Amino acid sequence: MNDTDIPPTQPSLSLHVTADAGESDATVIARAAIRPAVRAGLSLSVLPQSVPGTDLNSLIEEITVQQTRVRNNDLGLIEEALVAQANTLDALFHTLTRKAVDCSDFQRFNACMQLALKAQNQSRCTLEGLSKIKNPPQIAYVRQANIGQAVQVNNAQARPAMLGTDDVCVSMRLTTTEIKEEINRLQNELLIDPSR
Repeated sequence: MNDTDIPPTQPSLSLHVTADAGESDATVIARAAIRPAVRAGLSLSVLPQSVPGTDLNSLIEEITVQQTRVRNNDLGLIEEALVAQANTLDALFHTLTRKAVDCSDFQRFNACMQLALKAQNQSRCTLEGLSKIKNPPQIAYVRQANIGQAVQVNNAQARPAMLGTDDVCVSMRLTTTEIKEEINRLQNELLIDPSR
């Protein structure tokens, strides 16, 4: 008898949980019910595409292992899932596009093309998410004092205050003379050696 002759077993849908000392059954069941791994395991186990004979508790245990890997910054599984999803969505886009071209009436053509374009957009979003995981955006904290006609722009934390060199947000209009005086004062402050 080879592996293909073995009949699939019925998956176990009973959930095994462990209670801490003094916990009621209701508390244990509630704690298990809100665990993301349990919810995902229950969803996966009832899908018609799931692998026959998959045990619910083994599935939950594997999901928990994967969650731990992600918490430890091992994002390999997420990257693999995103690549697989992007490829599946791209294949769906091409299949629906070919189906739309074969449609003889406009309503079916339009429906197929709308679904195709939605699949294409989801594939793009999935690949964009993967790109952000692989190449996170660089964040730069910039502090600047752009003194314009009547406003000072500062990219740091804003708080009302008098004009100065630190994090300042001015909510009042300044005259040209006041701006020139402030620029002069700031330039002079830059010349002062703080170690003296």
